[in-house]
Amino acid sequence: MKTIEGYTYVVGEHIGKGYSSTVHKGTHDQTKQPVSIKVIEMNKLEDPINQMLLQLEVVALKTLNQAQHVLRLHDVYATKNNTYLITELC
Repeated sequence: MKTIEGYTYVVGEHIGKGYSSTVHKGTHDQTKQPVSIKVIEMNKLEDPINQMLLQLEVVALKTLNQAQHVLRLHDVYATKNNTYLITELC
């Protein structure tokens, strides 16, 4: 198990995988609410275009956060090696 800022997920159990990221089913530690945790490996985003696309993804999720029928973004965390997008689990 791994914890990031109050959210816990099981490493190795993923619900999706792409070139630079893996999506895990997680849980908010206090509320026990199920969440989706997208772990983005920053060493795979060295290209400025990919870094810009990540920034645009975060901006889009934040902008549309209150729209009906759109995935809710709960939190974004960054460490030296990874960026974590915490969203509702659909």
